[in-house]
Amino acid sequence: MGAIINSKIYPFILAGGIGARLWPLSTPECPKPFLSLNNDQSILQQTLQRLNSAGFHPASIICSAAHEALAKAQLKNENPSFIFESQAKGTAYSILIAAFAALDKDPQAQILIMPSDHYIEDNDVFIEVIKKASKTLQQTNAFATFGIEPTHAHTGYGYIKAQNNKVLNFTEKPDSEKAKEFIAQGGYYWNAGIFLFPAARLVNDMKIYAQAIYLQALKTWQGACKRDGAIFFTEPEQGQDFEPISIDYALMEQADNVMVFALKTRWSDLGTWQALAEHLCRCNEGAEKISRAWGHYRILSKGQGYLIKELVIKPAQKTSLQYHNERSEFWFVLEGVLSLLKNEQHAQLHTGESVYISVAEPHRLQNETAKILRILEVQIGQNLSEDDIVRMA
Repeated sequence: MGAIINSKIYPFILAGGIGARLWPLSTPECPKPFLSLNNDQSILQQTLQRLNSAGFHPASIICSAAHEALAKAQLKNENPSFIFESQAKGTAYSILIAAFAALDKDPQAQILIMPSDHYIEDNDVFIEVIKKASKTLQQTNAFATFGIEPTHAHTGYGYIKAQNNKVLNFTEKPDSEKAKEFIAQGGYYWNAGIFLFPAARLVNDMKIYAQAIYLQALKTWQGACKRDGAIFFTEPEQGQDFEPISIDYALMEQADNVMVFALKTRWSDLGTWQALAEHLCRCNEGAEKISRAWGHYRILSKGQGYLIKELVIKPAQKTSLQYHNERSEFWFVLEGVLSLLKNEQHAQLHTGESVYISVAEPHRLQNETAKILRILEVQIGQNLSEDDIVRMA
């Protein structure tokens, strides 16, 4: 850990989600942040190490108490602080807890809120824009969010409309036509879900805009206990009822004096199969292509209990009819049309659609078109070798 340069920034990494959109690769027992997808380190480890040379205060990880053993084992060499929550209450609640924790140490604290499972290519660019925002916040007491300059009309991200760094409005994931309109107009950013808050102002604004969340979070923080260097909190028996809600809905869309800073580097939230596939294919451009009669495949990622491949099926080709005794498979269509035979049932899947193949379930892939078919294949099991293929025809 480098020397503290900016003593106001206290980073908090949110790792409480389960990555449900990437099931069956991401599971409640081992969610996406704890997976090692593109190198030997998990996404969470990479996020934490992104801050090591920044000169900020040591980072804290906010995650589920159910993942205490997993988180501590995986991060034993980094030795961060932990805040374990008994149940997920949404990012607004978790971020308010982070503010209470930081204010206990420094009444002038700024809290840097980061998702645990994003990819940021140029770390130097990331650190510099955080420091730039921090200096601005010290002068203006603004809230800061960080945006990505859009490259196309993506419908999977929220959008931020801004003028001269001042946020005018937030829009949740738009439909295709609205996204195209935003790109044509200009002045929009993708919402990266990264924030920098003056902690004291955050607490005060949450009192105004989200009082139920504020009251319960305050009770929770006051009743938190410390054990083995970590903070554990459970919900009070008598508390305010509220639906889990994001910080965007609870606060950012209502607050004034909000600024956006452009993060000018390649970024991905790795939040969908399409985004994950694009990232893994880009990171493995030179991977060996293994030829087969039907086309070829290449390995994109391999970890404990899973293997991810890109399959390319040539026009008018098909795989053998087969099943597996020790693994299941998940297929996501990246390009083309998949004609699927599964348990003697025929189906067609188009780009963006997916299917799950259970253990011992007969199946066949076929490309009946004149164009190539690209599929992301995720194998799940303990035996992921070619030996576990039982060909039927």
